[in-house]
Order: sequence, then C-alpha cells, then structure tokens
Amino acid sequence: LLHFIRSQYLVLDPPLSSLTISMPSEKDLLRCGLDELALQVERYGGYENVARRLGLACFDGKNQEMEGRTYRGARLLWRERHE
Repeated sequence: LLHFIRSQYLVLDPPLSSLTISMPSEKDLLRCGLDELALQVERYGGYENVARRLGLACFDGKNQEMEGRTYRGARLLWRERHE
C-alpha cells in the first residue's frame, strides 16, 4: 500500500508537492487494478483504520472536521492521477 501511495506522489510535478499524504479510496485502488489490496484494506479494519495506523489523511467525505475545499482538492488530485 505504501509503495502504491509513494509512486503516485512521485509522479506529481513537482514530486511530493502535496502537503498531505492521503489514503487512496477503494475506488482508486480498484481503478489501478489493485483488487487484492482493496480487499486486504477491508480485512485489516477498513480505510479509516488503516489510514490512521499508517499516519495518512483519510478523505472519506464523512469527516466533519475536514474543510470542504481540502477534501475536494484531495479527491481531484487522486482523480487526475488515475485517469
């Protein structure tokens, strides 16, 4: 999982330009053909729990503390990288 996340942040221009490293969503993993990894995330407690254990931001849209602008920006960033 961390290898996948790292590789996605290194393709940014400039690399690692994002201030927050976030947990990919299930949709992101499935879109990249990582079905088994998506199942393993669920097996180990779900996306929010795995993100917390790894110290990653989790943008699930349900977190009331998350600013809408930050959430939309993070989702757009993932969408752009996987299209």
